[in-house]
Amino acid sequence: MRLNLQQVVAPAKPALDIIDTKDFLRVDTQDENDLISSLILVAESRCEDYLNRALITQTWTTTMDRFPMGDYIELYNTPVQSITSVNYFLTDHTETTFPGTEYYLATDLLKLNYSKVWPTATLRPADAVVVEYITGYGLTHTDLPAGIKQGLLHLVAHLYENREEDTPMPAMIKSLWDPYVVYSRRF
Repeated sequence: MRLNLQQVVAPAKPALDIIDTKDFLRVDTQDENDLISSLILVAESRCEDYLNRALITQTWTTTMDRFPMGDYIELYNTPVQSITSVNYFLTDHTETTFPGTEYYLATDLLKLNYSKVWPTATLRPADAVVVEYITGYGLTHTDLPAGIKQGLLHLVAHLYENREEDTPMPAMIKSLWDPYVVYSRRF
């Protein structure tokens, strides 16, 4: 089944605070604030890609061509905080909401309630089912697990020190992040 993931609301704040990051880097001036801010965003992106997780609260959609054969839909970019909506489109492109009483959130799965089934209506041929959900550890860097935050700080420091070179991510950062990696059936 073809899946399409799309971020619809980005995090309101970066995964690291610039003041904490500058303290970690031992930078006392304002001269490199723009550089450090951009390195924080690069580190955040690399971390989310490595972990298959969202760090700071954000909203995503998963779009599918049809409802699954089983009783669940796997949601990506965990940890999933809540499911906002499940909508589906009929062949005439009429949008219908699948009631929230029919399903629940089970960690990273949208799961049908006991004895419930997916709608049997005839759906349009592509992008027929859209699940919108909120994911991430929380609203700010203070909500991140210590290992993820420490790895982010070290990656920013690595990028800051090696800004002229394309160097691989140090093994120490991977060792901090490895306990948080999500292995899924990601398409």
